[in-house]
Amino acid sequence: EQTICPGARLLQGWQGVTDAIFQVKVRGMQFVLLQDTMHDLRALEDLSLLRMARTYCKDHVLRDKKTGELIWDRPCKNCRGVLRLRFAAPNRYKERHAQLERLSADALAQRAQLCG
Repeated sequence: EQTICPGARLLQGWQGVTDAIFQVKVRGMQFVLLQDTMHDLRALEDLSLLRMARTYCKDHVLRDKKTGELIWDRPCKNCRGVLRLRFAAPNRYKERHAQLERLSADALAQRAQLCG
């Protein structure tokens, strides 16, 4: 788990393996190199598109209403997994950043030595 500071904005989330990078056919077998992609989240409805990675469920209860069969491609209330999200932290140190930007390379190296 990681800490998210107050004021952080949710930028992107993982929606599954979606991009085929490379395809090749060898001796009649098709091989595809897939890439994990992070997609922008712009609206509240985009949250429903997120997928969990490395899921585990010891007591899966999500069933089809008509047939009663287990539905494994969607999480139930007992499922556990990892959501991969990307946040942008708020810029709280503008003045300090501006002060460090004004320093020359020698002055910055001297401050680094003082700080240890």
